[in-house]
Amino acid sequence: FSSGLAAVEIGGGGVTTRSTIVGGKTVLHGKIGYVDKTGAFIIKPQFDAAGPFAEERARVQMGGKWGYIDSVGVFAVTPRFEDAGDVSEGRAAVRIASQEEGTHWAYIDPAGEIVVAFENPTLFDAGSFHQGLARTSRHGGVAYVDVSGQVVLTDPSGQCGDFSEGLATARADAGWGFIDTSGRFAIQPRFSEARPCHYGLAAVTRGAGWGYISASGKVVIDYQFREAWDFDGPVARARRLSKMLYINRRGQTVWEDP
Repeated sequence: FSSGLAAVEIGGGGVTTRSTIVGGKTVLHGKIGYVDKTGAFIIKPQFDAAGPFAEERARVQMGGKWGYIDSVGVFAVTPRFEDAGDVSEGRAAVRIASQEEGTHWAYIDPAGEIVVAFENPTLFDAGSFHQGLARTSRHGGVAYVDVSGQVVLTDPSGQCGDFSEGLATARADAGWGFIDTSGRFAIQPRFSEARPCHYGLAAVTRGAGWGYISASGKVVIDYQFREAWDFDGPVARARRLSKMLYINRRGQTVWEDP
């Protein structure tokens, strides 16, 4: 759920030859709508694909094109894009097609106005903004751009993630670490895998198991889990052996799968 709504597909499996009655209206299987926490459809199933709500907008696809709806299902931005990302920090990445220029990426505001347009043909992906920076992929590696579209940081290896709480995962010869917004390693690379920092903790592994480190790189929860996911507020999901758990910030189990 996001903003109290969750996207739900009717029928599933992409089947569109059968139908179901929803709220007194017939809808085709394979269409997606949004339900509230009671399970009631607030926005009827009508979309071919849909994303979560973010900053009062959700990206949806109709007729092969992407647009954005508001929380009552009205189009705030009509479907006209080849691809689209979630709104973040007042910007959304979209891929635009034109007969003259082919396709190119741009950023729009919540009303659909283009605020940054990339004409660089080597740019083949654009991500969401996180703390004023967006990760873009291009031939020659990764570049982070600011809200004006200017490149402020590059990584020729292309092995780095989005910024979260001032840090981004990045890989070097010694393994995964975390860089700050200047591109310097704030936490030296030494991990086999690493996940973004959330609520001051990041899940990492050195091969023997997953644990959590602080934003300074100190081990806060020992390497003891088979898998570990990001913290969402005071808890995180983790797996110990075959059991799924929810743990607190001290690594104590607050719930486990029976």
